[in-house]
Amino acid sequence: MADKLATTAPSAAPASNRLHLQTSLGNALISAKGYYAPETSAAFARARELASRVEDAAERFSVYYGLWVGHLTRCEPAPLREMAELFRREATDRPDCPETLIAHRISGVTCWYFGDFAGAHEHLQKTIELYDQARHSDSAHRFGQDSRATAEAHDAVALWVLGRVDEALRLADRALTDAESAAHPPTMGFALLVAALLEFVRYNPKAVATISQALADIASRYDLPAYIAGLVVFFQGWADWSGSAAVSSLAEMRRGLAIHREQGFVFYLHNFATALAKAEATAGETDAGLQRLDDALAELERTEEPWYEAEIHRIRAEILLKRDLADTAAAEQSLQAAIAIAQSQKARSFELRAALSLAKLYRAADRDADAHAVLAPAAEHFPPTQQFPELTGAQALLSALNP
Repeated sequence: MADKLATTAPSAAPASNRLHLQTSLGNALISAKGYYAPETSAAFARARELASRVEDAAERFSVYYGLWVGHLTRCEPAPLREMAELFRREATDRPDCPETLIAHRISGVTCWYFGDFAGAHEHLQKTIELYDQARHSDSAHRFGQDSRATAEAHDAVALWVLGRVDEALRLADRALTDAESAAHPPTMGFALLVAALLEFVRYNPKAVATISQALADIASRYDLPAYIAGLVVFFQGWADWSGSAAVSSLAEMRRGLAIHREQGFVFYLHNFATALAKAEATAGETDAGLQRLDDALAELERTEEPWYEAEIHRIRAEILLKRDLADTAAAEQSLQAAIAIAQSQKARSFELRAALSLAKLYRAADRDADAHAVLAPAAEHFPPTQQFPELTGAQALLSALNP
C-alpha cells in the first residue's frame, strides 16, 4: 500500500515512513523466519534502497544490521566485512551516536568470525562498557537481541579461546543473568545458544545437554526461528554420544547438521562437522570422518571463517592416528598446522590442546626433547585455572619430561 501511495500520492507516503515500515518488516522476519531466510534478506535489501533517499541515520543503522547479520549467518565474508565497516564508520562519524554500541558489537563478532579473538574481545568489551539501560533499551527490538547480554555471551567464548578461562566462565554466567533480566525471548534464546557453544568447545557434554534443553524449551514456548531446532538436535545428539557413543546419537548429530544446513544457516557448520567427524571415526568410520574434515577445510577456504580451524587440524591428527597408529608423519604435520594457526590467532587454549597432543606423540616416539620444546612455550604463563583439564595434563607431562 505504501509503495502504491508513493506513486499516486507521494506526500501521503514519504520515504522515511516507508523505510521505517520496511525495516520493521525485516526485524519481524528475523524473529519469524531467521536471519538467513530469503524473505529477510529481500526485506533488508529493499530497505537499503529506501535508505539511500532519507537522512534518518537511525533507520539506516537498522538496515545495515539486518544486512550484516544475514551475511554472517550465510558466511559471506566480503559483504560481511563491508557492512561492519560501514556501520562503524557512520556511527563513529556522528557525535554521541547511540548506535556506536551496536557498531562495536558487530565489529566484535566480525573479528571473531575471522579468527581475530583479541580484536573481538576489545570491541565486545567496549559494547559492555558503553551499555546504558535507559539509552539502549530499544536495541533488542531494533538489533535482534539485547546488546549487553549478546556481547557478554560472545566475549565469553573469545576469552576462553584466548586462554582466559576463569574470566570467560564468569562472563558466561553473567550473560545468562543479563539475558534473563532483559525479558526478551530472542535474547534469552541467543544467550543459551552461545552458552551451549562455549560448553561444546570446552567438551562439557553434561552442560551442553542441560543448556540445549533450556534452549529447546524457550524456542518452543516463543516460536523462535526454525534454525534453533537443528542446533538443539545436534547439541543433544553430541551430548548423548559423548556419554555413550551410541549409534542413535551419531544419527541425531547427522540429522541436526542436515537441518542446520537445509535452513541455509552456514555459520557454525565447521565446528559441528568437526565434532561429527570425530564421532564417525570413533564408530570405526575413519575414512568418512577424514573426508568430512577435508570438506570442512575446503569450505573454509570459501567462507574465510577460520575461528575453529586449529581444532579441525588437531582432530584430523587424532583421526589419522586412529586409522594407522604407525603413520605419525601426517598427524605430526596436522598438529604443527594447528599450533601455527592458533598462534597466529592468539588462541592459547587451542594452541595448548594441539601442543599437548603433539608432545604426547613425540613422547611415545622417545623424542622427549621435541616434546618439551613444543609444549613448554604453550603452557608457559597460561593463566592458572582448574577449569581446563588440558593445562593440568600439560603440567604433568612437563614434569615427567623434567624429572
